[in-house]
Amino acid sequence: MGQAYTIYAALGKEDKEGWVWIQQPDLLPFTPVKIHNPQTGKSVYCEARHIDSNFQREYNHPPRITIDDPSKAMVISGWYRAALGGFETTYHSGKDVELEITKLRLWGWRQIRCACHHPDAIARLGTRLGVVGVWLAIIGLTPALLEFFDVAKFLKLTLIIGIAVVSAAVAWFACRGIRRGV
Repeated sequence: MGQAYTIYAALGKEDKEGWVWIQQPDLLPFTPVKIHNPQTGKSVYCEARHIDSNFQREYNHPPRITIDDPSKAMVISGWYRAALGGFETTYHSGKDVELEITKLRLWGWRQIRCACHHPDAIARLGTRLGVVGVWLAIIGLTPALLEFFDVAKFLKLTLIIGIAVVSAAVAWFACRGIRRGV
């Protein structure tokens, strides 16, 4: 179930950061979340930071727009807004955007998903190269580990190929980026 948010632009210095600012009491700061836009069917993975009085004081400096009701506010960069369907900030229009926010639970997987949706290309590339490195390590270690078991040569080869294919599929799913286009 979604909540209607008044959308505010991220501060310039935070435009390339991998988080959004919201105020939800059930989320700790830097909680990995999935933000889903039910109108477009698009989702992003990022960290949620908590709008507190310190952030609000910094954000509300003139000539910027002030956050009046932090419980309905979401401060989000243009990168994530474009990925969720290309909506603009909504403070002036008064047309809030309904978004669903889900806390990610699977340790390791959630960080990889957030990093692969990060606005910074270097973060995305580094994560994907790291996953490829783990995949290559699994492939490289599999034959050596299979030597400890008394398995026929054909079965060994089949296991190696199977592990390579399964781990490649997991790596591919982990490293999918933001869906662009229609």
